[in-house]
Amino acid sequence: MQMKFRNDFAELDQVVERLAEIADSRFSTQVAIVANCYAALHARQGDFAAAYEDCEHFMAASEAANEPMVERWAHYIT
Repeated sequence: MQMKFRNDFAELDQVVERLAEIADSRFSTQVAIVANCYAALHARQGDFAAAYEDCEHFMAASEAANEPMVERWAHYIT
């Protein structure tokens, strides 16, 4: 599947699903990025409970990866 990224959220769910498919669960940073994308997707859909759970998943993956705070900053502001 090839997608062109546009400034359009119509295909955001497909992009996030594809990221989830190709992310390697052995790398906590990739897991964190996918969780961050799911949080954004769920927040845009108005499902704030799911977005909160995604944020918790992101934080756990970031902690597991032992990422420094400066690396996490971009995810916090997203």
